This record gives sequence, C-alpha cells and structure tokens, in this order.
Amino acid sequence: MPESSKSIADIEPECTVEAITANFEGAINVVGLGKPLAEDLGKQVPCFEGRTVKAFLDLLDHTLMHGMEGDESTKVEQPFNDLKAHAADGACVFAYTLNHLLAEGHSMSDIESHTVEIYQKFNHYIKHTLHAEPFQGASGMVQFTGNDRLAYLSIQQVQQGEKVAVGTCSYNVSIDLTLGGGVDNTSWKPAHPDALPPPEDFPYWAFQVFLPVLCICCPALAACVKNF
Repeated sequence: MPESSKSIADIEPECTVEAITANFEGAINVVGLGKPLAEDLGKQVPCFEGRTVKAFLDLLDHTLMHGMEGDESTKVEQPFNDLKAHAADGACVFAYTLNHLLAEGHSMSDIESHTVEIYQKFNHYIKHTLHAEPFQGASGMVQFTGNDRLAYLSIQQVQQGEKVAVGTCSYNVSIDLTLGGGVDNTSWKPAHPDALPPPEDFPYWAFQVFLPVLCICCPALAACVKNF
C-alpha cells in the first residue's frame, strides 16, 4: 500500500476492529460443506487405501500443515478448508477415469494424445458412469448429473468471533439447523429506528393564510376599482 493510504479507522475513528467484530457477531453464511455428514465420517474411502473419511481428512490436514513426508517446502499455511476435500476427490475422479480408459485398451500415449475420441470417452465416463456408480469421497458422495455435482451446503454462524457450523442444507432443499446447538439468536438486536425528518424551513403556513385571503380580496378590490 502507498504511504499516503489510510485505514478506515483513520477516516472513521469509531470503526475499529473491535466494533466491526462486535457487529459481525451472529452473521450467517452458506458455503459448501466440504465433507460428508457426521454419520458418514466413519465410512471407507475406496480411493485412499481403505481409509475412513475421518482418517483421510486427518491425514490431509497433517500433510497440509507439515508438508509431504515432512518436506516443509510443500506446506500450505492457509489452506482453503472448504475446498481441500473436493480437490482430493477430483484427483480420484481423474484416477478412476484413467483406469477405465486403460481397462478399455487405451494406452497412456493414446490418452495423452488429446484426440476427440478420448476426450468424449473421458467426459462420458465422468458424466454418465459416475452418475450410475458414485463412490464415497472425502467430501461426500461423488456423483455427477451432467455438469453438476450434488452436494450438501454448510450453514455457518459467527459465534464469539468464530465460524461455527450450525446446520446443513441438502441439494433437495432439506434444511437441518441442529448442528452445534443450532442458530444462536443472543446477538440479535432490534433495528435502529428511522431518523426523524429535519424540520421544514420553508414557510408553508404563509401560503395557507395568504392565498385564501388573496383569492377573496383581489377580485373584490378589482371590482371596486372598476366601479369607482
């Protein structure tokens, strides 16, 4: 930032980090869940050497924090937690698709040739075969319908300055608001009352008084002058 730049607190002293945090308390956000429902965390993930969902997610977090086999150059200090499991499942989709093409007799050279035939087979497997034969992934069931992948959404609320999952919303719009104790309404406050309009400076009362007088007196005065 240039030296001439100012923070919002310099311009609006009352807009402090503490004030913003206090006003953000109770805010609700809807994002991708990024993992299966709690009851599915113990299921096996066939793409990852028979680990359960929870075991693989723990391994993924450890690897992101410490790097691949302890290689610090591969650490990710600020991973995008809502997408990390999706990326892993995406690698599985590609692996399953390559295995399918190899089983059909195509060589890696054929697959790497990027021909229209290979592309269509690659696309067809993901859109149609995986739709009929979904698999348990680290982010939930992996199943495509055309270009869309059906998945759960997470309903999050800021509670005491932290994002807490308070519910889920499925792709068929079934909502569950019982996670983590559900939505907390203690931060709710009534809306600020509307500001009163400023007092009117224009002397409208003069019109209310003088216009009727003029409407009556002017014609009468004109008649008197004409008949004089």
